[in-house]
Amino acid sequence: SGAFTMKLSDTRIATRLTIGFGLLFLLLALAVGVATVKIGHIRDEFRDVMNDDYPTSMIFVGVKDDVNLVARAIRNMLLLTDPAAVRAEHDRIKVSLKSVDERFAKAGTLVVRAEEKAVFAKIAAARDAYLGPLNRVIELVQAGDAEKAKVALIKDVRPVQNALFSAVDDPAQWTDSLVQA
Repeated sequence: SGAFTMKLSDTRIATRLTIGFGLLFLLLALAVGVATVKIGHIRDEFRDVMNDDYPTSMIFVGVKDDVNLVARAIRNMLLLTDPAAVRAEHDRIKVSLKSVDERFAKAGTLVVRAEEKAVFAKIAAARDAYLGPLNRVIELVQAGDAEKAKVALIKDVRPVQNALFSAVDDPAQWTDSLVQA
């Protein structure tokens, strides 16, 4: 039969080496291509975390700091007897709450994904629930009714403050898990 068949064992060693190294080079090029695509994906994910998620998370850490400052200022208002000192603490509360509002406004411009908007809405609802009882305690202190203010602080403000802290901690934990992944 005049059919041409070629066995690998019938080829010269140089040809076999050329084919082997050619296949090796092809596999290496394929591995480099896959790695390049994966590295690009990782770079994009990292950029998203650092440019979107991390700054938003840090805004909410600032909100938590401001709410903690408000808590300390209210405590001080209840402990102080000097009206000027009480007013100074009230002024600290106003500044902190203004900072919270500014942070919320900035965070509102950064959240774009549906999950982020849901978390933001949850935090905003917790903040809104916190402000009413907080203002009631401030009114009681300013009216000189420290005993009622203490009861309202523990009974009314503390639970909604803890709910706000929990809501604020959610995006921080979520971003931490993204950064560690």
